[in-house]
Formats: sequence, C-alpha cells, structure tokens
Amino acid sequence: MDRMITAAKREARRRTRARGGSLQGHLDAIAIEAGRRHWADFLRSPVDVGDNPLERLAREASEDGYDGLEIEIGEHLPRDMRPAVARAFRIEDGELRIDLFRMGWDDLVHLGPAIRRRFEGPGHNANPKATCLGQPAALYNHMDAILAFDVGKGGAWWATHMIELGDTLQTAPEVLPWWRGRVSRTLDDVVDDRALHARHVRKLAVILEHPDHPPGRHDPYSLREMPSCHPRLTLAHFQAVADLVIPGGPDAATARARFAEASMEVKDRRVSCFWGERNGGLNEMTDHMPEGDVRNRLLHHPDGALARAVDGEGERFRMLKARLDRDDEGPRL
Repeated sequence: MDRMITAAKREARRRTRARGGSLQGHLDAIAIEAGRRHWADFLRSPVDVGDNPLERLAREASEDGYDGLEIEIGEHLPRDMRPAVARAFRIEDGELRIDLFRMGWDDLVHLGPAIRRRFEGPGHNANPKATCLGQPAALYNHMDAILAFDVGKGGAWWATHMIELGDTLQTAPEVLPWWRGRVSRTLDDVVDDRALHARHVRKLAVILEHPDHPPGRHDPYSLREMPSCHPRLTLAHFQAVADLVIPGGPDAATARARFAEASMEVKDRRVSCFWGERNGGLNEMTDHMPEGDVRNRLLHHPDGALARAVDGEGERFRMLKARLDRDDEGPRL
C-alpha cells in the first residue's frame, strides 16, 4: 500500500516539474486516472499507477512536435498496414501536415478503453473537453475503427478526421516504420501475454481482495474496459477476469474456460436500470452458464463486491455529476 502511494506521489512530482501546476492538482488527476474520485479517495484505497497508453502516446506525439494522433484500425486498411496506421498531425504555417506510421497490437490492445474511459456516458463516442497530459484534449472513438486524440491548440484533429485514408496516402505516400521505432509483436504474442491482460484488470483484483472497497471502480464487462479491436483480445481480457473470479482447484481450467465463453455472450447485453441502461455483468452471467459448480459459484456473487463493481453504480455517479456540471454552467437568472 505504501509502495503504491509513493509511486503516485513520485509521478505527481514528475508531472509538476515537467508541466507546472500544483502538486495537489496532479495528485487528484492521478487518482482519477486510477479510478478514484480524488486523492483522498486514493489514499483510502490505493492501486498501482500503471503506464496509461493514452497518456504515453500523447506525450510521445507532443515530444515529436505533433498535435495528436488519429489511429485507423480494422479490415478496411490495406493488408500491409494492418493492424493499424497512425496519422500523426500538426499545424504548420497555418496548414495541416500529416505523417503516417504503422502501429502494432501492443499499443492498440488498451488504447481504445483508455479513450472510451474519458467519455461521460457509455453511448458517447467523442469528448472534446477531456484532459490529457494536463491540458485540454479532444478524444474520439468511431466504432473502434478510428481512435483519435488532439492535444494541440489548432483543432487539427477535426480537419484530419474529414480526410479519407486514401486521400492522405496521396499527400503523404510514405508509410513510416513503427511509431517511435517500436517493434510490434504479433497478435498471437499479445493475446498470449497473460501479464499484460492481468495488469488491465488490476482494479478488479483490488475490489475482490477488499470486500469493503467502494463499488463502481471497474466494470470488466463495460465497453469502456474491453479491448475490442479484435475478438481474440476481448476473449483474452475475459480470461484474465476468469483468473480472478474462479479460484484455483482441480476443475479451475474448465471453469475459467466456461466463464470466458459466457462472458463473450454477455458482453453486449444491455440491462435496463432506473437511470437508463448498463452492460450485462455477473448478475446476468448465470443465465448463460450450464448447471454445475461454476454456475453455483457465480450465484454466490450477486450481493458481493464484484457484483457491486459491475452494477453500473459508478456509471450512474458519472452521469449525475455530468448533469450537475451542465446545470452549473447554464444561464444564471
């Protein structure tokens, strides 16, 4: 616990030196990035402060003189560019300049969730008022086919988004090697990296280990959390969840496989709540599980810490906060 707090303080001091601003402001920002409401909340229940892929890519783009990146993913890309191509852009002398880079699975696996997590609601695909690296940033996610962030001041991303990739290839025909020279691993390598996926669900591990942990900190079924740029990556995510939820034992491997399979069935299910809708969670898992020990284990969870973690309470809190913030910004009478 002390190690986690020390690491967070060290990162806050680094940001203060690099970006200015108050130390307390950076401590609160780090707490929010870690799934806490503020620094005091973080002190009550600290977690490891990992390397956020969005923050890292934004920092790298800024260091290289770019205003941001727009990353195109999917089958519509030319085969020799897959899995993704990044359009690094900047405004120079009033003109939009774009460079193309290949990107690999290592960056993509958690970049989508890192962007989606900054949206106010589960159905939103853009947030022009987010912050990244301590400054305003426009974020966009279009059906997980285009991920974008803009940390510049010229609104370059909006212009970039209106340009088809084919048009970009005519003006910037050279597709440069991997972004920042990183060697990208294959999809198989990233899928098999269990430690990578375990880091992504580390907040869920905290909830399970501390039953009194405040709810709504991590929803492994939420679209905000799932890497959805490839179904095998989504499955690897749920396998990491299964490792936490299903205890070890003679039948653990079979139980976890069934759990992951049922998770893939539940992940897109919408459940009505009094405040709207949420993603399906453990309470819905039992409808998709066969009779037996695994289903019986899951039936013990509806009132437990994990069930509270996926019941949408955190989403309701964010929606209410967004509504109050909007009302506060309204006209004064």
